[in-house]
Amino acid sequence: RAVVQRYLFPQPGRIVEISGVEEARQMRGIAHVILSRRVGDTTHATKDTTSRAAMVIATGIDVAEARAKAEAAIAKIHIRTDQEAGAPLAKAG
Repeated sequence: RAVVQRYLFPQPGRIVEISGVEEARQMRGIAHVILSRRVGDTTHATKDTTSRAAMVIATGIDVAEARAKAEAAIAKIHIRTDQEAGAPLAKAG
């Protein structure tokens, strides 16, 4: 079995909405969905992995399957900041 993790980096600004977390958690092969930010927190420009707002850990028969599951789950999570001014919800970076 293989394990893959993927991170989500929202646009800088104050987080005004987070959605899709429960949907990601319910996906087959998803071991963990971890949020490190919440609504009201301020995010800054991405410098390294400590700038992440969420992390998904997925398992699969091989790396390709685990990667596909992790990427599909992280794509379900949307984090919108006040700096996006009407833009679509932020997705994985």
